[in-house]
Amino acid sequence: KGDPGKDGATGPAGKDGKDGYAGKDGKDGKDGKSGEDGVSVESVVVDFDNHLVVSLSNGDEIDAGEIQVDGKGGDSYNIGMRGNSEGATQTNGTSTDYTSRAEVGHEVIICTNTSDITITLNPVHKDSDRVTVKRQSTGGVTVVGTIDGESSIILEPRYVAPQLVYTDEAGEWSII
Repeated sequence: KGDPGKDGATGPAGKDGKDGYAGKDGKDGKDGKSGEDGVSVESVVVDFDNHLVVSLSNGDEIDAGEIQVDGKGGDSYNIGMRGNSEGATQTNGTSTDYTSRAEVGHEVIICTNTSDITITLNPVHKDSDRVTVKRQSTGGVTVVGTIDGESSIILEPRYVAPQLVYTDEAGEWSII
């Protein structure tokens, strides 16, 4: 027997093999249960015995309790919730021009006017104060104060309710 010979040169590359078969898609899962319909505020009124009544879209009514008319001929009312301290919420209804209050951490103003009114944001505010203004009725509502670089905003369409927050860093009110 003789000595082994040298290795030969590498041959050409072979062809790629065929792709495997595609697998079957799995079965679709069953649809989930439908969610419950949401509930919205249909109306907010002061009834015959000075109670604030909130009517909801599901037919429920919430009697928020008796309110005290603030001496403007019955056109404005104030309801304090959870006290009247920083971080508290206060709800106010008005059908006349109105200035937001400085002593409330979050004020909700529900405009029940049938003619145009102006809501002025109180210039005495603290960082993170919030004001929500809801245009509930058919009259126009203009909110005055430095809001996102503008001197005022007009609430359009009916039922719009922007929430505004004041920040010291921005030096103005911002719509959130």
